[in-house]
Amino acid sequence: MDMTPDNLKLVFQNVRTYYDEGVAKVSTPLMDNLVNVVPMITKEILLAYQDRLPRFRKWTGPREVLNAVIENYKMAAEKFELTTGISREHIEDDQIGLYAQRFARMGQASAKWAELLVRDRLQAGKSEICFDGKNFFATDHLINFGKKSGAQANLFPAKPLNRPNFVAVWQAMAALKGADNEPLDDFGDEVYLVHEASNTDMAKQICNAPIAILDGTTASTFGAGTNTSAGMAKPLLVKSLGGEVGTWYLIDVSGEKPLLFGARYMPDLVPRVSPDDPRVFDLDEFLAGSRARGRAGLGVWWKCARVEPS
Repeated sequence: MDMTPDNLKLVFQNVRTYYDEGVAKVSTPLMDNLVNVVPMITKEILLAYQDRLPRFRKWTGPREVLNAVIENYKMAAEKFELTTGISREHIEDDQIGLYAQRFARMGQASAKWAELLVRDRLQAGKSEICFDGKNFFATDHLINFGKKSGAQANLFPAKPLNRPNFVAVWQAMAALKGADNEPLDDFGDEVYLVHEASNTDMAKQICNAPIAILDGTTASTFGAGTNTSAGMAKPLLVKSLGGEVGTWYLIDVSGEKPLLFGARYMPDLVPRVSPDDPRVFDLDEFLAGSRARGRAGLGVWWKCARVEPS
């Protein structure tokens, strides 16, 4: 194949096809279900959070100004790239099909980019400070972080996934309070039980099965009854969480979602197709690369619980 503009255009049309096929094969359960995507028009965005829900009061006398504490959370975009080369000889010899799997994999990586950033930030939540000055997942979140008083948890150790532990954590999250010591009433309307592969069967039993084994082991010994936890959450398998076997999450996505993604530029494939490119002259190689800018973040901690098996 001669290095004419039309021939090179055809080559990179094929490359684009391989790339797009890779993108289409990827599932992104975190991004699709649990993440609030925030467009970024500049490098950095500033988000604000309030320590209580506003509540109407009976109006007697002058108005009472709500002086809720406003805390800020800053997210700055980070830059990422993924680049691969194509031998000029392979193009000359009509062997571009050799790159089908490589560019399909590149498409998959592009589609997973934001998903894995969110996964990493979620799993790092035990050591990342959120807007109330505590780690996102903590056992000592303040009830009133304006007065630095009280303590409540969204981190639950030593609770392997089973029905009693699921119910206990769900109830604890639903009972969290705001700075006015009133229930936040911000958990329980649309909850996902987020788990990795080892908890798949148990998650389905807890969330979907009409019958529950009352002691959690065998029906023949203790009998079975109605599964009252059915419908309290939707099971969501996230295979990429497999690095922490047994850990599970309860995440409420009604209204404000607790996981964030600041999107400045999403990945796309950009080829360098000119035969006069210095890279082609020096190394006999064309390039195609993807570039992205963005950042995953953690928002309101009271809508997200991390539960560890030990």
